[in-house]
Amino acid sequence: MNVYTYLDDVAVFRVTQQAEIEVNGEYEWRLEVEPKCTLPSGTKFVITVQPYQHQLSEEYLQCYDYWKPSYIYALADEESLEIDVAIKKVDTNFSHINRWKDSSRQAHITLIDEFQTGQSFHVQFGGVDRLFLKGDAAPTRVGIRAFNEDVCRIEKTFDITLGGHDVTRRLPVFPEITLKPGAATELSLVAPTLVEQDKPFKLTMLAMDRFENPVKDYQCDPLTVVFTNLDSGERLQFQNVPYGDVEARLPTGRYLATAENTELHIAPAAIKVEETVEQKIYWGDTHTHSNLTANIRDNDCGAYPRNAYTYAKDVARLDFVALSEQTFTFNEDRSLNIDKATWQEIGEQCDKFNQEGAFVTFCGFELHGRRGDTVVLFKNSLLEEKYPDREVSIIHDIWDIYKGREFITIPHLHRFCNGRNPKHVDNQDAKFEKGFDLANWEPSSNDETMIEVYSAQWGRFEYAKNPMVHKARNNVKDNTVVDFLNRGKKFGFVSNSDGHDGNPGYGGITGVIADSQTRADIFDAMKARRTIATTHPRMFLDLQLDSVKIGNDASESDSYQLHIEAITPNPMTKVELVVNGEVFEKWSVGGHKFDITLNEFSLEEGATYVYLRVFQKDRNIGWTSPIWIK
Repeated sequence: MNVYTYLDDVAVFRVTQQAEIEVNGEYEWRLEVEPKCTLPSGTKFVITVQPYQHQLSEEYLQCYDYWKPSYIYALADEESLEIDVAIKKVDTNFSHINRWKDSSRQAHITLIDEFQTGQSFHVQFGGVDRLFLKGDAAPTRVGIRAFNEDVCRIEKTFDITLGGHDVTRRLPVFPEITLKPGAATELSLVAPTLVEQDKPFKLTMLAMDRFENPVKDYQCDPLTVVFTNLDSGERLQFQNVPYGDVEARLPTGRYLATAENTELHIAPAAIKVEETVEQKIYWGDTHTHSNLTANIRDNDCGAYPRNAYTYAKDVARLDFVALSEQTFTFNEDRSLNIDKATWQEIGEQCDKFNQEGAFVTFCGFELHGRRGDTVVLFKNSLLEEKYPDREVSIIHDIWDIYKGREFITIPHLHRFCNGRNPKHVDNQDAKFEKGFDLANWEPSSNDETMIEVYSAQWGRFEYAKNPMVHKARNNVKDNTVVDFLNRGKKFGFVSNSDGHDGNPGYGGITGVIADSQTRADIFDAMKARRTIATTHPRMFLDLQLDSVKIGNDASESDSYQLHIEAITPNPMTKVELVVNGEVFEKWSVGGHKFDITLNEFSLEEGATYVYLRVFQKDRNIGWTSPIWIK
């Protein structure tokens, strides 16, 4: 513990706290106040702690509570002097934050009695050495995100208002605390999923702690990088490789890339090498946010756009990312919506970080409307698109406003999920009298060709009563991907993080089969439904009917040539062919590769679409977009 002293005309302030804390470490502080003049009754000190991560902690501050004794308390040296401590929420108009416990992060300390010089008091937060309860209460812990300079600190503000006055001063009483990553536990390997034989490609390594924070300045002995041919078992070794990036060339085949001579857990990479490659698989996050979204701006001070773009490129090592800030409509009420200034900043930040051929950025918005939540992404710069010239209430309004422009809308089906924790049940449903209504899904639009099958924030939207193991336990009737496919919607699949902490790609990701790494080609491929969605692993998945590939239409026939191929970084357990929402064929798999070609394959009568679903042993899932039967 370090002791910091701040001198002011009204008092001497001494803070005892750590200078740095490892992620998920214990967090406590003590503030001692020695008045240098009379502090009138009613004098108020307001201490605001910064949020740790969006929606990840139970609460930030808690006053005396029967079940949580003495998180924070204030005591005078003289027992006859009374001090009141109350916990309040941050000042925001956003309904989400006003209801969430984890926005209760202001301690209001009010002197009930007058304090004279020499009548000191102290404020204690956290720790296990609590008054009368030593060791009888769990410590407070800090957050788990420490992946860039803007987030790697813990800050508190301190405001003082003397009793009988209305002037509030902010004093630099609390020094910031550095939040540092933990010890390295994993070595993550990332390589292109599809490469051309004998052409150089880059395999990247990144040491990470148990919370997926990159460990800066990581050092280790030279490694052995091994590319194992999954068909022949041949091992191609690169020995004495320093930690960092490796350039490699491989002959045709299916490979698993791993590393040896390290105690870290290896997160391997799956690679398919072909003689010629016309289209590559580019991995990205199609739905993530920064603090340009109103509720994140007020409740997550580290999620700046630059953090999100930097994390996506350098840590998640994505090929593209799409930031889509939330809004209910379009007007100048920036406490809830995207105003004109925010629209401009979204576009400027997106263009600033776009690097064609290296790292592609998309931007748009996520509309909260009566049909449900929908992500809107534009092919070109947002600065080329007009700010909506009227308020909107449903995605159909967006289709009308941008008719003739290049954009795509992607339904996000969490709005009407059942079984959510009360903390997350917002008032959005109540804004619309009928709640979920299928009538809101008509008409369709040619600009809506994708749907979210999985979101790391919420879970799996694929079919009714599937294991949605995150915030949602299930979905309301008729509001799943399969329900919409069975009603004739032609949706390809995307998967994403829906992240709010400036760390895209930590969960679901989408592989887009595109001609090149440009906004235009990746956008066109998404709109054409040439996508692979996974809960996180980068898988090579291929499904064909009579050489027709995913996202396209196959002609109706009595029999087909069915081709399936899968390569996964962790062993598979099963591969399923889904027809009209039901498992039609299932194969048990025990390794990293699976392929089968059936020349006389018949589908059930009335089949309208098929897609592939793959399970790894670690329970991660991958999907291809469907093929439709004309």
